[in-house]
Amino acid sequence: MAWDFRRATRSLPVAYKILLPFLLLTLASGLSFAGAAAYEMTAGATAQADNTLVRDTDAVALRSSAFQSTQVVALQLIESNAAVPSAVETQDREQLEQLLLPVLVSQPLPGLRVSVVAPMLLFPFIWQWPVGLVLGITLPIVGVLTLALLPLVKGAVVGLHWAVKPETETVEVA
Repeated sequence: MAWDFRRATRSLPVAYKILLPFLLLTLASGLSFAGAAAYEMTAGATAQADNTLVRDTDAVALRSSAFQSTQVVALQLIESNAAVPSAVETQDREQLEQLLLPVLVSQPLPGLRVSVVAPMLLFPFIWQWPVGLVLGITLPIVGVLTLALLPLVKGAVVGLHWAVKPETETVEVA
């Protein structure tokens, strides 16, 4: 015997006859809205992750190309000096130091950074005064001090570089 919908619903009270379709419709619409929201959230998160991945990949490519370009410039400077191969063949360390020191001066030590912003935060007027006034006072002072101290700092970096004598990997070119 087949199931009869009318006979089954006759025995239900009127409140269930009204509430049951409403609850089923609410459940169906809730599930469809939840599915649509989940799809939109995953699509947005995927797009954001893709953008972050592309941005990070571009940053890595930019850093590696900048690193490679500085290496190429240094190698071209070294190659342009005709005395370098003879000094390498005779293993004359003093002559190599004299020849390569100008090239190494232009290459900063890894991990050596100069920060101007952090020490400035020790002065309370930096964050208490209006921004325009702080910039109007500090930018000229920092600019003049930078230009005045540049020869001393460059000499200190060159001296530190010479004193540390950083060992770099040598690449043999066939």
